[in-house]
Amino acid sequence: MVHLNHRATGSSLAVVLTAGLAVAGTTAEAAPTAARSPAAHSPNPSPCANDLSAVGADSPTDAWAVGDYSKCSTTLPPRTLALHWNGTSWSQVPTPNPAFVDNLFGVSVLSPTNAWAVGVYGKSAATTTGLILHWNGTSWSRAKIPGKPQEFLNSVSALSPADVWAVGYYITKTDVFKTLALHWNGTVWSLVPSPNPSRPAEGADLMGVGAVTSNDVWAVGDAGQAHMVLHWNGSAWSRARVTDLGQFTTSCNGASARSRTDAWAVGVDGETPGVNDTYLVHWNGTKWSQVASPNPGGDHGLTNTYAVSADSVTDAWAVGYYSSRATGYIGVPLILHWNGSVWSQVPSPNPNHYPIGSRLNGVTAVTPADAWAVGLYHNSSGAQDTLILHWNGTVWSVV
Repeated sequence: MVHLNHRATGSSLAVVLTAGLAVAGTTAEAAPTAARSPAAHSPNPSPCANDLSAVGADSPTDAWAVGDYSKCSTTLPPRTLALHWNGTSWSQVPTPNPAFVDNLFGVSVLSPTNAWAVGVYGKSAATTTGLILHWNGTSWSRAKIPGKPQEFLNSVSALSPADVWAVGYYITKTDVFKTLALHWNGTVWSLVPSPNPSRPAEGADLMGVGAVTSNDVWAVGDAGQAHMVLHWNGSAWSRARVTDLGQFTTSCNGASARSRTDAWAVGVDGETPGVNDTYLVHWNGTKWSQVASPNPGGDHGLTNTYAVSADSVTDAWAVGYYSSRATGYIGVPLILHWNGSVWSQVPSPNPNHYPIGSRLNGVTAVTPADAWAVGLYHNSSGAQDTLILHWNGTVWSVV
């Protein structure tokens, strides 16, 4: 099973970002770059390890970014992290930490008084349970949800105060990954059956979800060595067929659904050993098909897309990271833009100062002149700090 979870934290993330160092190469595609930016100004509650996994916004003055932070000790676990944008600055807002290990991986914003965040908590990495938090305009509180063994929630999409989806996976006693879908009806969270591969030993997970209406929701992930795309029609989840250039070793990490005829899923194509390419597929109302996208990592590097967000048919963003010979095989932020015809790479600020790497994990498009991207970078001391970038219609800048 190809399980490319971009929400790694702490030292495990450093391994992911430097994986390209072991890849020998002689050529790489040219890619636009930006000058090194000043250090980010977003909050960093830990002097050692801070990470943002997702971002969501409902207006230019109301946005949330979520992730985790860890103290400067291998024995101290990650804690939930939520940052809020009020139109002027980002600030940390207290969040529940119900157990020893706590992380937030996804966020969806309905209004200044209604937002949801999802993740995981547990006494240890082997005893995890899904975590769902709700924002009521004053504070974050933990929601009661159905429990599964070793449960992880990766993404959330809110349509209305009475219609919210959260997706992820759980691990059975025989160490098989199974898809997980939860629904909020305005009163309670309930478990909704979701498809899994017919072969019992082949695992599957869900990494992203995007909702259009109450009977049109998409969830994406991977199953075995192939992508997993599910659709909710108002009554049941079913697996959708995706036409692409390679049917194997592909994984979907994020989804964005704007209308019944316009949805995107992004991920990684790992068909070539030691090389990752971007993987972007589009739904036109009839079928899913792969769309060509830049791969600045080249034939001997890594290029991964982790999140996507569209606010119109001619304006969508996808983010991740890439490494190549030109970057010394160190990960740098990747930003791609869709203009209605083609995907192109857009220069991204990179304040990274340490030979470990930086990346973008989440993105949200509010308007053509207002978008956010979040992730992490390493400061001059080598500590891992939050990275928040803003698009003003012309250029991306560090906030």
